[in-house]
Amino acid sequence: MASRRYRTQSQTLLRTSGRQARKNSNRSKPFNSDFERDLAAMNRVWRMLRQGTIRWLGEIGRQY
Repeated sequence: MASRRYRTQSQTLLRTSGRQARKNSNRSKPFNSDFERDLAAMNRVWRMLRQGTIRWLGEIGRQY
């Protein structure tokens, strides 16, 4: 709780810009075909897997 109280202005801006970017990325984009929609979904899954792997490796590194 205390960490929220002492955030700098740049950290606050980064947090709000991240939210805004996420909000804009959730908007539906026009796809020309089902194949393009599938590729976009696979791209999203790869990004989630990459982030999860990095977090997992970080947790292992933190323990040792």
